[in-house]
Amino acid sequence: MSRRILPRGGYDPVQVVQPFRFTAAHRQQILDALPCVRGEESELIAGLQHCARTFLWLRNQYRARSTQAEQNAALTEIGHLAGELTRQLRSLDIEVEWALWQSAALSDGYLPDLSDRLEIVADGAARTLELGNKRTGPRRNPAIDRIMPELKRLYEQYTGKLFSHNPKLKTEYLGQPQSAAGRYVAGFFQAVDPSITQTAICTAMARVVRARRSTPS
Repeated sequence: MSRRILPRGGYDPVQVVQPFRFTAAHRQQILDALPCVRGEESELIAGLQHCARTFLWLRNQYRARSTQAEQNAALTEIGHLAGELTRQLRSLDIEVEWALWQSAALSDGYLPDLSDRLEIVADGAARTLELGNKRTGPRRNPAIDRIMPELKRLYEQYTGKLFSHNPKLKTEYLGQPQSAAGRYVAGFFQAVDPSITQTAICTAMARVVRARRSTPS
């Protein structure tokens, strides 16, 4: 059975986007990490505060997810139901098929197309379930990956510099952001959610940099 978060007082607390403002110290820490600032600092900070609110909302949404076991149970049921309905649709008596086609005002080819789509859903559920069963350890919260492209955009817009990532000091791997962009991102998360590790920041930064390199110019 899937877990459901019930509304309290007529609203769902997970859906509320909480206000957020940087302290003066955190604001200065972020600005000090930047090589320069082009444009109004207040506009940059406003953009980052919007990022913070979005990140916190996403983080809370992901934290409210069902457990891996609950997701696996749901996938098992989806796969079973989709597969069973596919078999039922493909074995319909011609008279039943005609009656259904007329009663539901279906277009030509609707039922065969539906059975094909359900087969795809059943196959996808089986594949996803197989991946879920292989996962071990705590589930990753992808909110940091979702917000990183916007942090990159703001950095490049207000500094005119390329968003770069370097987790090394000379040749020594530290697993901590060493670039100016990295220090800016680290300062942001230190202010917004100190539980985000340096390793998680490095991983998310590396993903967004790889995505840029793989995008055709």
